[in-house]
Order: sequence, then C-alpha cells, then structure tokens
Amino acid sequence: MNCELSRTFYMHANGHEVDTLGHILRLAARQLAQSPAIQLSGNPMKRQAGLAGTELLEVKEMISKMAEELTIGPLNTNPPAADSLVFLAGGIAGAPDA
Repeated sequence: MNCELSRTFYMHANGHEVDTLGHILRLAARQLAQSPAIQLSGNPMKRQAGLAGTELLEVKEMISKMAEELTIGPLNTNPPAADSLVFLAGGIAGAPDA
C-alpha cells in the first residue's frame, strides 16, 4: 500500500488491502452504530463514540464516501432510535430506574 499526504490524500491499494480497508470501514460504522448519540448541552449537535459536532458529521460522511468508492454498500452509523430516546428522555421514555 502506498499513501501520500500533503493536505491531499492519495491511496493505492490492491486486492487483499482493499478487502481489509472494507473491513475497517465496517468496524468503524458498527462502532458508531453501537454508541449512543448524546445531546450536547446548549448545542444542537450530538456526541457519539467520542466524536462531537461537525467532527462527527465529517467522519460519518467520510465513512459513507469510502464505502461507496469500495462498492461495499451503505453502512449504518446511526444508533438505534430507541437507545437515543431512552438516553435523552431518561425516565420519561420508560428507562429502568437506577
């Protein structure tokens, strides 16, 4: 694999390397999908898997673009709606009492 970085990133991968990159993207998407989306205090943006705001949006967009280029299909990076609602609404949404 050859990579160059000078504020522009070029990558050349062959065969097995392309397959491995696809696995890395699937793992990244799965990690995001299994992480709850947390509403940031005083901000309309969310935090998920340690990423917040525009950084989170840019990572999700990059995963999507790379998956499209590798023709591995769309990858879901969003947490289940029920998990986010329970976390955001707390006891109101029927979350178990602690």
